[in-house]
Amino acid sequence: MPNSDLFDDASVTPAKARRPVYRHPALVTLYVLIVVLALFLALFDWNWLRAPLERYVTSKTQREFRISDLKVRLGLTPVITMRDVYIANAPWSDVEPMADVKTLRFSVSLRDLWQGRVLIPEVDVADGQTLLERTADGRKNWLFSDPNDHSPSRLKISALHAERFTLRYRDPAARLDVRATANDISAPGKLASSDAKFTTRIGFQGTYKDAPFGGEALTANLITFEESDKPFPLIAHIDAGKTSVDLNGTISDVVELKAIDADLRIKGSTLANIYPYLLLPLPASPPYEIDGRLDFRGSQYRYGEFHGHIGETDLKGDASYTSKEPRPLLQIKIASKLLNMADLGPLIGVETQSGSGKPAPSAALGTRETARGAVHATNANKANPVNNDRILPSGKINPEKLRVIDAKVSLVADRLKAGVDLPLDSMSVNLDLQDGVLKLDPVDIGFAQGHIIGHIELNGQQQPIAARADIEARGLSLEKILPKSQRISPSEGRLAASIKISGRGDSISDVLAKGNGDMRTVVSGGQISNLADAAVGLNGGKVLRLLATGDQDIPLRCAVVDVAVAGGIGHTRSFLIDTEQTEIKGEGSVNFADEYFDFTLHPEPKHPDILSLRSPIHVFGPFTHPDYSIDKTALAERAGATILLGVLNPLAALLPLLETGPGNNADCQALLASNRIADTRGPTMTGKAAPSPAAPVVPPAKK
Repeated sequence: MPNSDLFDDASVTPAKARRPVYRHPALVTLYVLIVVLALFLALFDWNWLRAPLERYVTSKTQREFRISDLKVRLGLTPVITMRDVYIANAPWSDVEPMADVKTLRFSVSLRDLWQGRVLIPEVDVADGQTLLERTADGRKNWLFSDPNDHSPSRLKISALHAERFTLRYRDPAARLDVRATANDISAPGKLASSDAKFTTRIGFQGTYKDAPFGGEALTANLITFEESDKPFPLIAHIDAGKTSVDLNGTISDVVELKAIDADLRIKGSTLANIYPYLLLPLPASPPYEIDGRLDFRGSQYRYGEFHGHIGETDLKGDASYTSKEPRPLLQIKIASKLLNMADLGPLIGVETQSGSGKPAPSAALGTRETARGAVHATNANKANPVNNDRILPSGKINPEKLRVIDAKVSLVADRLKAGVDLPLDSMSVNLDLQDGVLKLDPVDIGFAQGHIIGHIELNGQQQPIAARADIEARGLSLEKILPKSQRISPSEGRLAASIKISGRGDSISDVLAKGNGDMRTVVSGGQISNLADAAVGLNGGKVLRLLATGDQDIPLRCAVVDVAVAGGIGHTRSFLIDTEQTEIKGEGSVNFADEYFDFTLHPEPKHPDILSLRSPIHVFGPFTHPDYSIDKTALAERAGATILLGVLNPLAALLPLLETGPGNNADCQALLASNRIADTRGPTMTGKAAPSPAAPVVPPAKK
């Protein structure tokens, strides 16, 4: 047996061998608990908690909850797997169940649980269906607490992966009901992509604000919902009535949308169909197709560098839509190389329906009395709301649509096209819609080598709408306005006009039919056809000479037409056309409700002549089919006198046809001064200087 002293020798035994082994009781207990917990977890069956969990959830939500299998993978973010999950719907719902899913797997953020909310970083569902819905008063069926709880949900889902799964969402307050079904990318469908990142195909259909829509989408394995800040790829096609949308890009968090960066193409039969989906009060239009880049950050959508067409009109520009209180803001800048006025017409309420487009023959009008009676009969026919013989815009303006959004829109068109032969050149428009008040300020239309400048306001805060228009024509060329003829020399000169009118109604035609204001047209200086002048004066001798020798120009000294409008009826305050050889006076009225005018012209030649049938001329008819006639009474008097004198003496028969020349030179300087229209030589919106109106210098009459 070895000597024990050997172990007591300090030179032989190490120092630490002499120390007693130290073990703290708490540390030993911790080790034991860890071992026991590990054994417990290794042997624990989570299904032991299934029945208590079902009873707890059923009691807490007051609706049936059951599962057939439960598994939990512990960690800092535990993963829970359930099978055959059934959750009854809330008692107030008329649809059962809320969820019926074969496999449900989700993770839970313990850090967020500590902060008092439930964050599900990822959900994986397969083979089943679920219904999420909320009532008009704010109750939500996905709140697992008091069923009448209206507070914001503490449950957030960041990402979802679904296979063979249908999700339905109902929201009566938003008037939204949509059903979406997710399948593997190999499932049949219209969309296709060779990119491997697309793994899921989603088909959807539903209604929004009672307007149906449907479509299909391709996406990646995970779709981010809330608080992920991770974009996922998306290719989608949506059909909403006769409108279709194609999108290709990325989206972040579809429930609480964080960002969009995608190519977007939208096309349809009319822009008006967009209103139910985006609350954009766009006008009716011809078919359109527009492509651009959609970008969303914060609260603003931007549709940049878009291009396309509306009818024959080409468009390019930028647009943005900002969600803000009390109303969203729409901002658009548009440029067009060729703008067809027929495409733009519905913006101001022009009816898009049309008939044959052929004017009624003049003979159909007959006399002034029969023409006026036909117009009254047509306008009284309430069974025909769209009258193709009317020219004033009669499309209804909805004041409610003016109040749902604010807007700032600018449009510049290099060239204009009209359905009728009008000397249109270009157009520039600034539109501002603020708190239901729409202002077109200014509208600048290049017309007949001049400009038509308008300031228009529609106040949608009032019912019916209050409207005000202040329009000026600046430096318009008579040569471009008056019809051309091979026999008649072209007229020369500049025309200025002013229209100021206000009223109330639900369309532009309605406003004019009840409006008050005045209209004024002025021409100072220029040239006019001598043949036309003689024809208006019914001076047969001069007409015959000019037809034999050829037409020539004569000075146009001045022309003024001043009409006062009250209650939709306009009456002339002054009407005078003064040429070198004829003074033409006139009077008459304009009825905007019936779109009918009736003027009587009294030509008075300034020089004696022969073979004159001078008598009043009536110019009348609806705006679309004007006509004229010669005063039969005056002609009958001259004809009777000619016949009577011819019986007495053949040479005396010429006496009634002699023209004595009672016309005088009008005081054009005073007339133009009292009807002066503002100087128009300043720059216009297009940056070009507007031509000056008629020069104030009046040519003297020739002796």
